[in-house]
Amino acid sequence: MSISASKFLRRAALAAPLLFAGGVPASALCVTSPMTGNWMSTNPATRGLTRAEVEVGCCDQVLNGQLVCSPPDSVRLFGRCHPTDCDWGVRAGAFQTGGGLRLTYNQGFARRTVRIDPLAGGNLRVRVFTDFADPRRRDYNMTEIMRPE
Repeated sequence: MSISASKFLRRAALAAPLLFAGGVPASALCVTSPMTGNWMSTNPATRGLTRAEVEVGCCDQVLNGQLVCSPPDSVRLFGRCHPTDCDWGVRAGAFQTGGGLRLTYNQGFARRTVRIDPLAGGNLRVRVFTDFADPRRRDYNMTEIMRPE
């Protein structure tokens, strides 16, 4: 029985990984996202966000020059309150085109959409878009620049 050259090459290509794998599982290099870590506002007198704790999953792919990270991603934000800062709680995030992380806090009285972007120089920009449940309250946006803690 004769086998054509193209069939032989296809079969050889399918068998090659089995010959060279040696039973060792493949693993990708996991790069830590520059957004992972504990952050604090660069403005000590802020009336907005004071701190952020960001955990980003494994960043093991590059797409159009941007790191692509896989879940789990979580963010815990802290806002200015007295006598201690208010813990907004932990939320899962989702990566957006361009590398930013997006998440939502539903605090009952308001829904807050948060976008976190890495900046040149190692800081983060955290933008919060607040949509109040009470239509008489005026919605607003705020931006905090955060540095590593």
